[in-house]
Amino acid sequence: MQYKSSTARRRVTPAKPSTRIQHAPDVIRFGTLVWIVARKSDDKDAKRCLADQSAHTAEEAIRQGAKILGSSEFITPGSDPYWLRAVAEQARKHGAIIVAATTDRLIRSYNYDQHHQDWLPNQAELDYLMRVVDGVPLATIDHPDATNGEQRSFQSKRGQERTGRKGGRPVKKVAGIKKQRRVLLQPQAIQLRREKLSLKEISQLLDVKRSTVQDWLKNQT
Repeated sequence: MQYKSSTARRRVTPAKPSTRIQHAPDVIRFGTLVWIVARKSDDKDAKRCLADQSAHTAEEAIRQGAKILGSSEFITPGSDPYWLRAVAEQARKHGAIIVAATTDRLIRSYNYDQHHQDWLPNQAELDYLMRVVDGVPLATIDHPDATNGEQRSFQSKRGQERTGRKGGRPVKKVAGIKKQRRVLLQPQAIQLRREKLSLKEISQLLDVKRSTVQDWLKNQT
């Protein structure tokens, strides 16, 4: 097994993510079905961060004409995109594309860490990503070839826009996150139920408690 190290390592030539990942404005048309994904590497303030990331990505996709089919949030390292497999299976069933905010929400270089924050995925890592999703189209709101620094800037500006702040210390609480998640996810839960998925399957797919899904589905046909 290989282990990361902060010592010097051989740099592998980075690839152009745009050879595998598309720019959302170039592929989303009116009515395009989209499955939103959000990812965070650790659980620090994860609920707020993931809800914000999902909502912003969905808003941008809708602005471009997309129809949101589903949304999934994950707390997992970015170096192994295997977590995308289940999402890809659902997206494939409906002919949807998977959309994330930035490339690093889908995949990061295995060698990315605090000492190597400029490292981008190489060709082998991008090819592995495509094997995981098995041909399901991937797209990002920010340009897929953005550098890691540009992606961090995009995410920072996104947070500032949504909180109405221009920088400085992050806010500790954002009101309305529960409502934000319900507005985004309830229609998806209803649609999945109509497609005969069980409460457990919907709960796992949307990363929502089963009891919450049950509440959302009350009085729905």
